[in-house]
Amino acid sequence: MRPSRRPRPTIGERVARQLGWLPNLWRLWVLPYGAWLMNGLVQVFSKFRGNTEKEEEKVVVDGGVWSVMLKCLIHVAPLCATIVLAAINLKGFFIGNNYLGSTEDTIQSLDQLLLQITAKLYELLIVASLTTIVLDVLRRELLTESEGLPFGFVLAPFQFQDLTYWLSPDFWYSQYALRSRAKRYKIVLLLATSTTIAIFAGPSSALLMLPQTFTHWPGGGAHFTMAGGQNSLWPDRLEEFPRWCALTTAEEAEKSCSTGNFEIIAQTLRGWRQQQTLFNIDITDGLVRRHMNVIFPDFGKGDTWAIAPHLATCLYSEILTNMWHQAIFGASEASSEMQPFFKYRYRKYTGTTATIQAQIPIVRVNCREPVPQTFQYWYTVQPEIGETKAYLQPVAPARISESYVNSSRIATVWVPPPADDPRWNSSAYLNIQFPSSGGSTEDTVMTCSVDARWASGNIVGSLLGFWNGIQYYNASVWYEPTKKEYPGHGYAFPAFDQVSFRKVHLDSSWLQGVVPQLGSQFASYTTLSSALEVLGFAAGAESFSDQQGPSNRNVVEAAVAALIADGMSQTGYAKNGGGNLEDMRDVLNGEGVPTSPHDDDLLLSGRLDLPLLKKITTKPSDPATTQLRWDIFIGGLGYSANSVAYYLALTVVFAHALLALVHTAWSLGRRQTSGAWASQSDMLALAINSRPTAELAGTAGGIKMLSRLGLPVRIRDVHARPLSEYASSQSSGAPLVTRSEHSSGTDYNSLQLLVGKDGWLYKRNGLVELNGKY
Repeated sequence: MRPSRRPRPTIGERVARQLGWLPNLWRLWVLPYGAWLMNGLVQVFSKFRGNTEKEEEKVVVDGGVWSVMLKCLIHVAPLCATIVLAAINLKGFFIGNNYLGSTEDTIQSLDQLLLQITAKLYELLIVASLTTIVLDVLRRELLTESEGLPFGFVLAPFQFQDLTYWLSPDFWYSQYALRSRAKRYKIVLLLATSTTIAIFAGPSSALLMLPQTFTHWPGGGAHFTMAGGQNSLWPDRLEEFPRWCALTTAEEAEKSCSTGNFEIIAQTLRGWRQQQTLFNIDITDGLVRRHMNVIFPDFGKGDTWAIAPHLATCLYSEILTNMWHQAIFGASEASSEMQPFFKYRYRKYTGTTATIQAQIPIVRVNCREPVPQTFQYWYTVQPEIGETKAYLQPVAPARISESYVNSSRIATVWVPPPADDPRWNSSAYLNIQFPSSGGSTEDTVMTCSVDARWASGNIVGSLLGFWNGIQYYNASVWYEPTKKEYPGHGYAFPAFDQVSFRKVHLDSSWLQGVVPQLGSQFASYTTLSSALEVLGFAAGAESFSDQQGPSNRNVVEAAVAALIADGMSQTGYAKNGGGNLEDMRDVLNGEGVPTSPHDDDLLLSGRLDLPLLKKITTKPSDPATTQLRWDIFIGGLGYSANSVAYYLALTVVFAHALLALVHTAWSLGRRQTSGAWASQSDMLALAINSRPTAELAGTAGGIKMLSRLGLPVRIRDVHARPLSEYASSQSSGAPLVTRSEHSSGTDYNSLQLLVGKDGWLYKRNGLVELNGKY
């Protein structure tokens, strides 16, 4: 008979088999050697504290500067930690992508754990320092003041860290029993401050000790100068496109200027899917990689608009980014700000970004559904940004030329808007003729309104910390578009006063340069016509007749907006780099860029002033220049007090530091210190060695008459005066005699807690002699 197969062990059985050595480790190693270690520690501490059968005489109050300084050493460690943490959080300290050292996950987790343990240790040091301060103040009240201290305050140095102490009868009856208003305010304020610091010391220490993860840590910056003024870089009227882009073939356009981007725009828009309200078009023209944002309206209503980064500004950012990479490795090591460790930290970057505040092009387009070709067309009057009122308005006839006989191609014609109507926001109008289809012999025309503007915004370069060509530039205005659904309209733009807009007039000659003619046979067949054919609109009106009609109309709007925004983004490029791409590549490769170590230091510290590059010169007819600011930000771990929570945490640790310094100065001024009754065990021993008092009779099982908590308590040398004198002072409270220091040859301990008249502390059996009150 074939033997049965053994069942496969479960996960629990396999784990138990793998960890079977743990019980033996515990039994053979941990228990015996652990007990031996603990016994050894006990022996060492016993040797240090004394291990005699009889308690030795102790010095309750010691004098001298050195004794006071030794006692105040408990404040040194937390004060030093406070100084360091405050300095790195207030000034800022960048660590890098990881903690320094090994980048393995285990080591990084261990570093994080050690910082958490250090934060807890810092909290414990603060609480120990506060306990010393409170104990010194209350112990002085017990030893020297004639009024003494209320009974409920005797254990306050060991209870103030707990918030429930403030709700207990011990606190409320004790503070009420203090006769002196000044003393009441002093003690209550001390306890309140110490409790607050002790409660918030934990979260404050963790907040200040553990680094944050930053995505925008300042990594350097510079001012740079561009050739041309505002009218050259961001003109209000675009009249003529650079003549080397007014070409006859798409192949030549791709080689010389960015009008060749129409194919990239068309191919990218083919990937758009319905309900995508935000779409990115990635443009790579041999210089920099740019992201153009296209925003579609919801449900096919309203405008479609495009935002593009300014090309010439991106080129300067690329130059400064290359300089920044070199500066990390080439900064002067002699500079105190640019130490080798500093440079090493900046090499450990992630998510590096750069920003430039500049003008960016924004274009919104609204197209109507195609209609049969007539002698008059209607255009949408685009409302002011922030308004919702839109209506239709006819303008002068602007038909496609009747000489255009090839009805199988898409034709485009730009129409200037009327200049005498102040309500007219559109910068240009566009007629798009679609060929006849479906047996119809009549072409259809789509009319579009174009509103082009300059807006104040940021040009953001992302992933600049890498050298493998994945860097790209984006543009964003200084607001996030609010998406609202107005009745009958889909305009979703912010109020006009939220953004600094400037209207732009687009001349027909400039628009013809943006979308130049392709071929020489038909003047109306342009790069826009080719892009629309790539998008699948060669079928004409049939493309807009089904359920996808509104979405297809939005695609046409996106293509028009993207092409115009891309053309506007090229303004100023001719003045800042030359007439073709090859000239600008020379500039990007370092021609005329300063590379001295001093410039590297200035760039990393954000103080570089980059003049106009040698390869870029101004013309006598237009000598104006424009200065902009470039800043680079890196991501990683760092310290920085950048929120209210950090300032509150610093307030907590600064309050402790102030208390510690005042306590040190107070102790040095008195030149006296004491280490007696520093624990609850010491106070318990003092109570056990106490004689019972009449007013505390019947309280062995607890105190029900809460007024007893307000009885004044003192510590006095009972042999300085007859004990009967204290016992007979029933009018001021029966004596709570708590035996303290053992004195040979006496029946009771010399120091006891008393309630009654004042006493004197003399040098008896090793105690310090004081001339008068302590």
